[in-house]
Amino acid sequence: MDRVRHLINIGVMTAMLAAAASLVVSCALVIEKDFEDVPSVPVEDDDDSFQIRFQICTRNIDTSRAPDIDGDEEGSAAENVINLKDIRYYIFDKDGNFLLDLTPDIDESRSSAISEDYSLYEVVAKIDESKTDYFRKNKAGIVDFYLMALANYSSKSGYADIGYLNNSDNIHSLADMFTSPVTPVINSLPDTERLLNAAVAGRQAYFPMSGLQRFAVSGSWFETQAGDIPIDLTYLTGKSLNMLRAVAKLEIIDKINIKTGATFDPVRDADNPRIQGASIDGVMKTARLLPAENQWRRNSVFETRQVEYPSVTSASHYLLPPALASDGSVSASASDAGYGLRFVYDEVETMKRADRCRVYSCYVWEYLLLPEIPSAQLPYLSVTVSNPDKVDEDAALQGVAIPETATYHVRLMSDMTPAAVNPEPQKFILRNHIYRYEIGGAGTKISIRWSVCPMDKVSSDITFN
Repeated sequence: MDRVRHLINIGVMTAMLAAAASLVVSCALVIEKDFEDVPSVPVEDDDDSFQIRFQICTRNIDTSRAPDIDGDEEGSAAENVINLKDIRYYIFDKDGNFLLDLTPDIDESRSSAISEDYSLYEVVAKIDESKTDYFRKNKAGIVDFYLMALANYSSKSGYADIGYLNNSDNIHSLADMFTSPVTPVINSLPDTERLLNAAVAGRQAYFPMSGLQRFAVSGSWFETQAGDIPIDLTYLTGKSLNMLRAVAKLEIIDKINIKTGATFDPVRDADNPRIQGASIDGVMKTARLLPAENQWRRNSVFETRQVEYPSVTSASHYLLPPALASDGSVSASASDAGYGLRFVYDEVETMKRADRCRVYSCYVWEYLLLPEIPSAQLPYLSVTVSNPDKVDEDAALQGVAIPETATYHVRLMSDMTPAAVNPEPQKFILRNHIYRYEIGGAGTKISIRWSVCPMDKVSSDITFN
């Protein structure tokens, strides 16, 4: 047996967005694995099938990087896990034309997660040449083809079902179909509480993902391979099928009156202002499983990449919240009325922080600032704080009641620092990115800082702007 080291890279792209951080579904892992020697005996003439093996990555695990995807902070097991009962595999030729749906021919007994945090999977499948002769008819040269995976997107993962492909489709029409404003693929809002528990027993919701990889393998492999020994695409090419989540993640961190270097103590800090609840008001109610083709095709290379622009084409799928007045007031609670999504306490992210400040998370679909959206109804955060700082001492002395809680509404802007001069509204929210907001104070106004910290590196120092 040959001792082989696999190096599977998924890499890094830092999108310097105000209030944005890359939430990257990528993999960089060195694996040692034994492979059977490839037999030199030709396949019998009447053998009309062969097997392939490849690996799927759902996040970065080590420190290696590839140029297509980038990330700096570790993803959770919940964000990595693939529902193996809800994944479909498609093969396209080198020009992107549909060849076959590989899903029915997956060997489930030899396809599974091979890492404890669900970040790496190995898949074995049979290709039946009665369905396509593309591979062996190119055996004299290089067999060049695309492999696509769509995961966690149907009713088995908590979403509405969509149709499958047929032989009239190609990669280009697929991307068009999945970004069409007429036929949205996912037409229900993300359920953050269920998604945070995606990696535990009894899970009912998963993170929608998609991935695309191009493989080029010597045709001689398809001539000589036989029996139960698969052609290992990852071993031969050094490539894995890298997945990208279709959601964005928002985090609100309760660091109110917690000094730099201090650790949150629930007893000591009980009388300080504390976040009691939060929502993002004004969200997209639908999402596209695949990003637009131009987000993955760059410099003539078409494969999974970090996106730079949202795949949103119509404002008709935007849930309009109550208008936010110039004084920061609203006429109703948007999240209660179904116009937004609530944040949920995130124990995993909280325990990853050295200061143990509580983190509240919310998953949303991609968003784009479109001209049809009224300026007063653009997305804003609503944050409810208990025991707000009693800054109006005169009112207190005069017996004026000071509320036990206060709710602050803050528009998502390109620059949310106090020194910002005429900042513009935030233009978009991208899939597979983290938008992280740290609440540092709550009195007559709320103090917010944001971080830019690409995700998927095992350790990360977070710097706030």
